[in-house]
Amino acid sequence: MKTVQKTASILLSLFFLVACGKSSIKEENKAVETKLSLSDQQMKFNGITLSTLEEKEFAPLVYAYGKVEVPPQNKTLITAKFGGFVKKIHVLDGMHIKKGTTLIEIEDPSILEMQQSYLENQSSMEYLKSEFERQELLSQQDATSKKAFQQAKANYLNAKARQTGLRSKLNLAGVNVANINEDNIQTTVVLKAPFDGIITKVHLETGAYIHPQDQLMELIDTQHTHAELAVYEKDIHLLAENQKLSIQFNTKEEIVTGKIYLIGHDLSPEKTIKVHGHFDKESADIIPGAFFKATVQTASKKFLALPAHAVINNKGKNIIFMKEKKEKGQHFFKAIEVTIIAQNVDFIAVSFENIELLKNKKFVVEGAYELFSKMVDE
Repeated sequence: MKTVQKTASILLSLFFLVACGKSSIKEENKAVETKLSLSDQQMKFNGITLSTLEEKEFAPLVYAYGKVEVPPQNKTLITAKFGGFVKKIHVLDGMHIKKGTTLIEIEDPSILEMQQSYLENQSSMEYLKSEFERQELLSQQDATSKKAFQQAKANYLNAKARQTGLRSKLNLAGVNVANINEDNIQTTVVLKAPFDGIITKVHLETGAYIHPQDQLMELIDTQHTHAELAVYEKDIHLLAENQKLSIQFNTKEEIVTGKIYLIGHDLSPEKTIKVHGHFDKESADIIPGAFFKATVQTASKKFLALPAHAVINNKGKNIIFMKEKKEKGQHFFKAIEVTIIAQNVDFIAVSFENIELLKNKKFVVEGAYELFSKMVDE
């Protein structure tokens, strides 16, 4: 008896399992089913009219994000030619400065020593030059040995070479040798801005010891900023040089305009390609590193399109309805997911799989929302 009950229980479980499985499959098919049918009367009642895809001219807008950049040659890292202690910092991160502005003052004992060596060598040179000229005159009169003349010449030329080397080093350090003498030795080295620009990346503090290879700060020339856009691969074919750019910054209400200057060829892991744009007007308000969103006005092209109200947006997917056939007084429709290429007030240019094969089919151009409502209800 228990065996019979157990067998019956297993069979009953299998029955429910199969039934549920069929129900699940049925529900799944219903979820993906996109075919509908309407009678002639329903077509008329819902105001549904049909037409083929039409060729319409569009100037598609391409949307992109980007960042303000400057060419590498318009950035410079401020470094000291010699090590030393930071005595004073005259600028802050983000400051606009002019060429020649003092950036940093550095105290370096080796600079003092070089100035002393320069002055000492300068004094020695006066004597060595005089001795060389005297030995040269005596040599012409055969009144001195050739060795003495050559030694005097070598001493003078060595001192002259040393003086040239010291002068170059001091000039590199920012010391004007014309201004130094026994009573005026420069105790600090001043680093100045080589051009107008914005100070960024300040990496030092007063009292710190810096080395010659240390990057103290960066100076950016804002006269040559450009827009670096990241455009998706699917939109690149729509772009061309000199197309107009409309750029919107988060910090500015007004639109900044520009033009496409160069289109890249390297595809990033994010499936984007760099597009280089130039601003129509340079402005100090356009700050390197600032992010923006851009719209590109592309050239007019013809695309297959439907009236705007024929395209339904459902949870981020765009749908149109194509008539497949009419049979026994019933009109059969299929919902097709499409990609919007371009749009204006009246029409939307669409693309979908096998569009060239299906372009002469009839599509719902009036009553699409009514048909969509019926699809949702079912």
